[in-house]
Order: sequence, then structure tokens, then C-alpha cells
Amino acid sequence: MNENPQDLKDRTSEFAVRIVRMYVLLPKSTEAQVLGKQVVRSGTSVGAQYREGH
Repeated sequence: MNENPQDLKDRTSEFAVRIVRMYVLLPKSTEAQVLGKQVVRSGTSVGAQYREGH
């Protein structure tokens, strides 16, 4: 699979957007919000780490 850097950058950005959208749709219970925030942090860090390392 020959991925160009721009493609991976775009895909990680779209992934982060999807993670944030998922978080918004979670129930407002304390448990869901705590777990959701953890998912947001880990899901959005993928793109940030890629950009930092690239």
C-alpha cells in the first residue's frame, strides 16, 4: 500500500473529527463522559503524533 503523506494526514484529521462527533452523541452520564473524554484524547492524539513525527 503506497500511502502518500498528505493522504495519511487527511485520514488522521478525519478520524479525529469522527471521534469528536461520536463523543458529542454519547449519553450525558458521568461514566459515558469520562470514558468519552479518554477516547477523545487518544483518538485525536493520533494525528498530532503523526504530524510531530513527520
